[in-house]
Amino acid sequence: YALPFENWMKLPRKVLKNDLQIFESHSVSFMRNDREVHIGAVPELSGKIHGDNFWFRLQIDFAGELDEAFGVAANKQGVRPKKYVYELIKEKISEDIARTRETIQQFRAQHADQGSRKSLNEAETRASETDGLQIRQLPAPAPRTPVEEQALQEALKAFAVTLKRADETDDEVFDRVKKSKYITVFKHDTYWPFYHVEYRFERVVLTINTAHPFFTKLYEPLTKLTRVSPNNVDDEAEGSPGPENSKLLVALQLLLLSLARTQSLVCGEDPDKQQIFDGFRREWSNSLQTHLINY
Repeated sequence: YALPFENWMKLPRKVLKNDLQIFESHSVSFMRNDREVHIGAVPELSGKIHGDNFWFRLQIDFAGELDEAFGVAANKQGVRPKKYVYELIKEKISEDIARTRETIQQFRAQHADQGSRKSLNEAETRASETDGLQIRQLPAPAPRTPVEEQALQEALKAFAVTLKRADETDDEVFDRVKKSKYITVFKHDTYWPFYHVEYRFERVVLTINTAHPFFTKLYEPLTKLTRVSPNNVDDEAEGSPGPENSKLLVALQLLLLSLARTQSLVCGEDPDKQQIFDGFRREWSNSLQTHLINY
């Protein structure tokens, strides 16, 4: 079953960690004859360590007749289930876990977009306004005929629909994309690096992966701090009013947008350079994930 993540994700990290103990390794509980004999992280059932695992729980109930299969010790404490037991349980619950994960992922991505909307708009606007001051300019298109221009606008409109936020209409997202050279989107994918870059229709598109520890350990907490006001400061953010934190978040977003711009500028349409940058991006992402794990 899932914890009430829709409400709890909005709480300060201190409350989640100390009061609710969300981040403790209590994801799987084994109950023998209605008495708990083991609780902890069980990767064989809940999967590898991941931020989404904190938001659901598994309870395995079994009778004493199954002690041998579950590897219950003589003192009736602890379990060491046999491989086939894990396989049978996983077969029964895999669809439920996948469905719960998907719901959590969808909410996290949507919440990330809404939580940083104001600062994102500011970062994208600032990056667009200062783009002309850059020493090297992004690839500029050749002069287009009216027919070519119309075709480009139609293609851009179709592309903009793929970037639509939950509360936007087709016209609203097209207007937003048309005005900006920089677009930030969020995606939740366990197998993606923490960021991805595309240069499409003369626009730098940066995708931030909400499944990566970069997001859960840095981006998301900083987003929450931007909502702290000087008169409503929690213990973790004391001395850090919302407006100041907003500047920090915008600076972080500009750092990522400048990275995306540089990659777009250097790679262009050269597949060899794109391959080099993709390899660099994956290695950096894996290294950062290792450094941040359990931090």
